[in-house]
Amino acid sequence: MNIRSIAIVSILLLLSVLSVGCMKLERPQLDRKYYVIGASRDSQPRERGSETLVVRRVQVSPRYQDRELVYRTGETTYEADYYNSFFIPPAEMITDDLRRWLGESGMFENVIAPQSLASGGLILEGMINSLYGDFSSSEPEAVVEMQFFLVDNRDAETPILYSRGFSERVKLGSRSSDALVKAMNKAVAVIFKKLEEDLSTLKTVRGQEAESIQSSPK
Repeated sequence: MNIRSIAIVSILLLLSVLSVGCMKLERPQLDRKYYVIGASRDSQPRERGSETLVVRRVQVSPRYQDRELVYRTGETTYEADYYNSFFIPPAEMITDDLRRWLGESGMFENVIAPQSLASGGLILEGMINSLYGDFSSSEPEAVVEMQFFLVDNRDAETPILYSRGFSERVKLGSRSSDALVKAMNKAVAVIFKKLEEDLSTLKTVRGQEAESIQSSPK
């Protein structure tokens, strides 16, 4: 084989490789959607508090900690939707919105993350036990269940000052991923609102107890 033949063969091979590469580049992209979950506070702030609250990263049950939306399709059957998922893991988004919500409530002087150099007398821990769409019946619903603990960080024994679980089910406007995430956001907002009300009540009770102790005869 002479030099000219080798050159022709080389060119043909190169064109073949390029054509394969072009074919790969022209393959249709998967039609995936990414969603954001969370809630925004839209009411007036409460009376300003004097304590600093540390909000730890909300934990999520292993069944719902991935980004894919989860659907309940039967009594014991669930599906994960690869084509419809959260933009980032739900724990990150819900934790960020929870800190912002409680910060805007005005109940605390500061609301910080654990990695902050500042220290806080109160620590809030949260757990998401359920986060899915229930499509097992003719009326689909978004299901969100959370549990919270408030701990006194100033006491060496770190006693639990508050503990409560929340469970919200919100009916979907349609059997779609868009409707599911909207319903989830409504459920999260309801839970945050109830949590804020509980913490406000607890703040009042603790304040009254402190005043009673100070005013009692020594």
